[in-house]
Amino acid sequence: MDDMEGYSVRPWPTVRNAVVTLLQQHREHTVYGSTEVDFTLAAERISSCSRKTGIALSHHAYVLHCLALAAADQPAAVTFKRGRQMLTFKNIDVGTVIEKPVQGAGRVPVGYIFRNAQARSLAETNNELRTACRSTLQDDPIVRFRRRMAKLPSVVRQFQARRIKSDPLLLRKYHGVIGLTNVQMRGLEQPFYGYPTQIYTITVAVGSLVNKMQWSEAGGAVSRKVLCLTAGADHAVIDGMGMARFAHSFSRYLEAGTGLDSDYVDATRELSLKRGRA
Repeated sequence: MDDMEGYSVRPWPTVRNAVVTLLQQHREHTVYGSTEVDFTLAAERISSCSRKTGIALSHHAYVLHCLALAAADQPAAVTFKRGRQMLTFKNIDVGTVIEKPVQGAGRVPVGYIFRNAQARSLAETNNELRTACRSTLQDDPIVRFRRRMAKLPSVVRQFQARRIKSDPLLLRKYHGVIGLTNVQMRGLEQPFYGYPTQIYTITVAVGSLVNKMQWSEAGGAVSRKVLCLTAGADHAVIDGMGMARFAHSFSRYLEAGTGLDSDYVDATRELSLKRGRA
């Protein structure tokens, strides 16, 4: 790094080219919406499950689990235009982002795909996320492909971005069929909403979790944990009512503490024992 008057410079990290290529796939007909979800019950159950198993259950894994179920309920969320046809995926492959340290580039977002997420238990999803966060992902063929692409000339990367953007089958292969990003961080206690890059029919961004006073049915004020959410939707494919139906289904799963039960505890303990024997 060269120090100069009032600023410093360093070489452009090659790994950032992968981020630029992703941004080039943003869908131009994107519209955004935001909402707040009562996360009180889910937060209580997440804490309880984590204590019982001795293994942290991340909000990210829980939201991803609920997102996959909602997308399976609302097929419009995973429907894409392909030429003169509309293509709807049966399996919900959720593309999400894991922040990992990369030498020479600091902490960099790395894309990871949860395949067939609608068919996985919450325990399996949380276990896979924990494993992915701890791994270098050097054996993941999709991650290796992105790293190779990042080293290629800009014109090649732009061509690849156009191919993926126009073909949902390539999109599923390299990025999944619905997106989830998370901008939560410790200490961020005020309402915060993220508006994500939108390469799918729907991409959801998880914002901050805040305490808010609300009126109870009994007429008194109570403190509730509220999760800030934002979603981008490709308006060329999905209309407002389709987006509303998806949002309603997604919110119901989140607020109900879906999957946070004794089955989760038992399955998590079993997975822990398997890892110990491996």
